[in-house]
Amino acid sequence: MADGQVPETTASAGNETGAAPSGSSGSEKFDAEYVRQLREEAAKHRTEKAAAQAELKKLQDAQLSDAERQSKRLAELEAQSQRFDADKRDLQARLTVEREARKLGVIDEDAAYRLLDSSKLKFDDDGRPTNAGDLLKELVRERPYLSGQEPWRLSRYVFTLAAERYYVLQRESRGNPGCCARRTHNRLTG
Repeated sequence: MADGQVPETTASAGNETGAAPSGSSGSEKFDAEYVRQLREEAAKHRTEKAAAQAELKKLQDAQLSDAERQSKRLAELEAQSQRFDADKRDLQARLTVEREARKLGVIDEDAAYRLLDSSKLKFDDDGRPTNAGDLLKELVRERPYLSGQEPWRLSRYVFTLAAERYYVLQRESRGNPGCCARRTHNRLTG
């Protein structure tokens, strides 16, 4: 029977409260009001069940979304960790190369680091380069000007730069006698 249909019932003599008649015969007849109440109750339970299932589905979807968000956040954090590790490794390599360059008497540690083939660097478990000294010795053999082994060339180069700056500043400050010395001093020292 579908909802809204009421079976034919007969009122039992002793059942005026709407309760089911007592007796265990197979062909029991129920009061119409009692059947209506049972149907309303069943309909109420079905709607509550549907609402609960919808709420459960909504919560599962929300949890799935949270899981997806957490998975995305985890991937972002792992990528950030890898970038930090790479930056740490690069910084450690730079510091080690510059320290080794100072030990070898290299005049320009930054130039030595930039000229060094970083793909040849080998790292230990802590991320420190292990062969920086050997690579720098090879670099200094290839480019002796880094170690200052030819001082006359370096001093001549520095003197030429200083002289060029002096003459440029002198040309800029014509007409102002005290300005040239002051500008020369400021530009050469600062």
